[in-house]
Amino acid sequence: ASGKSFSDVVRAALLACSVLEAEPQWHAIESLDFKVSVERQNDMMLRLIRLVREATRWLLRNRKPGPSLATEAADYAPGIRELRSLMPVVLTEHLAARFEQEVQQVRAEGVPAAIASAYAQHGFLSPALSLIETANACGESLETMTAAYHFMGAALQLDWLEELIAGIAPNSVWESQVRTTALEDLTWRQRVLARRLLRETEGVRGVQKRVDAWFAKNESELSRSRAVLSALQAEPVPDLAMVTVAMRELKKLS
Repeated sequence: ASGKSFSDVVRAALLACSVLEAEPQWHAIESLDFKVSVERQNDMMLRLIRLVREATRWLLRNRKPGPSLATEAADYAPGIRELRSLMPVVLTEHLAARFEQEVQQVRAEGVPAAIASAYAQHGFLSPALSLIETANACGESLETMTAAYHFMGAALQLDWLEELIAGIAPNSVWESQVRTTALEDLTWRQRVLARRLLRETEGVRGVQKRVDAWFAKNESELSRSRAVLSALQAEPVPDLAMVTVAMRELKKLS
């Protein structure tokens, strides 16, 4: 589906595994054999697999092969480790609460603290590679870039839209592809909007103040997108066609 050669896909997958430190994470989950339920273990493994798959797809679409895997990994691995250390502080209040709830839930099931924290982190690392690249490109710290990304998501209710899209059950392979593309597009647009916000509020100190200043300045431009999202929230059974309309409005902003 990526249009890339088999060797390109394997290379991207190896790079994704390296920067995400997927192998030690996998072994950590395996170490829970007979200590936690099979269902929980499978859930933790599937979340890690999804993260690696998403990172692989991003690398295939956005990164040309470099001289070596080690060189390329060095561009992302430090940023991934920094993002792990910033969680949940860099998340919005709502997402931080969800993060802590997940940690406490799996710890209550017998998962050690470090593995529980890594499991929760994997639920928020999907946009990590693009955030690392964008932070480097616009000269902002990774902490500021990530905070702006999540604040933007909360302010425009994009977190809600992401959950809505992910929860729509596809009726065909084509609808499944549309859903995947919509999720990837939403992540991309949220990142572009966050970058625009930071670019247009360079003189303002503090991420929350920059968000407030940007929204106040662009209120008229944002009103249409908010109206469309509110209408979507009012739908009893939203579908992918309605999501497409909402995504079109977000495109006008970014």
